[in-house]
Amino acid sequence: MVLGRWLAAAFRFFRTALAVLGLIVIVSGAAWMLSRSDAPSGAQWADAWVVESIPAPDRRYKAVVLNENGGGGISPYCFDSVYVSKGDRPDEQAWDDANLVVNGGCGVLVGEWGERIRWTSPTELRIAIDPTVGSRGIATMRLHGYAMSGQVKIVFAARN
Repeated sequence: MVLGRWLAAAFRFFRTALAVLGLIVIVSGAAWMLSRSDAPSGAQWADAWVVESIPAPDRRYKAVVLNENGGGGISPYCFDSVYVSKGDRPDEQAWDDANLVVNGGCGVLVGEWGERIRWTSPTELRIAIDPTVGSRGIATMRLHGYAMSGQVKIVFAARN
């Protein structure tokens, strides 16, 4: 009889501990996801780095290219993003959803740097993309036709 009560108490303790552990995992996972939601495609700045900063001819604006990748062998991810920012701001301050003009999987930007992203005028940026590659690994590839509240026009050239 004592053994039965002891086993029942141990089972209740184990069940409660397992429920608490599960709750901790769920809450910490949710907190982690929320902390990543303000990034270009969901990665912390530590996971992303500036690949290139391309100033407009008059240097009033610049295109900032970010690459984000990580996740290891279990859940790898890789994204390329292009932001347009004021030319005198640090590249890290370009990372703002309002400045985003391209977000896609790695390989969305095709060609050499000089030909895939280039300014055709002080207020027009031409970006060569491969839409078939750009949609891999993400739910939605984002392309915006204007930046800086309509001051900069974005022209896309789709190539593959």
